[in-house]
Amino acid sequence: MRAKWAGTYDEQWQSSRYPLLPHDFDPLFWQIAPQSQQIKEGLQGGENVLLANLTPPSWCTEPVIGFYLPRLSLIFDTCFDDGHIEQHRPKIHTVILEPDYPRFSVVWHSTLSCHRHVNALRFTRIWEKQYISPISREPDTTFPEWEAALCQ
Repeated sequence: MRAKWAGTYDEQWQSSRYPLLPHDFDPLFWQIAPQSQQIKEGLQGGENVLLANLTPPSWCTEPVIGFYLPRLSLIFDTCFDDGHIEQHRPKIHTVILEPDYPRFSVVWHSTLSCHRHVNALRFTRIWEKQYISPISREPDTTFPEWEAALCQ
């Protein structure tokens, strides 16, 4: 089913684009979750997540776990051999929910068009832009272990 979004890998692609993705590649190819679980508009951070009936009753008395996705302002500075630096911002790519542990992981990614300069790339520094007064919000349901993790 996902193959229809993979793009065209023919001789023209081999001679002009390889190893890059083809021009007709559709990012929907990366969506492996069922369509009902896909986010169309993308995640920004700060979204409320509610999980219902996904934890063993032995350690969680509430049937609903609630928390907010972290809202981080990450910045990538990529430095090249000639000294120029290109700054780019990542987007949330994947959220992995593991209610049995309990934990969740957020994967950010960024792209940088540097194909002609890829061998001149020295390093990428990742840093977080700090806010003067972050807004604190409480999740809609109480879950002390996750609230403690979010407050760190």
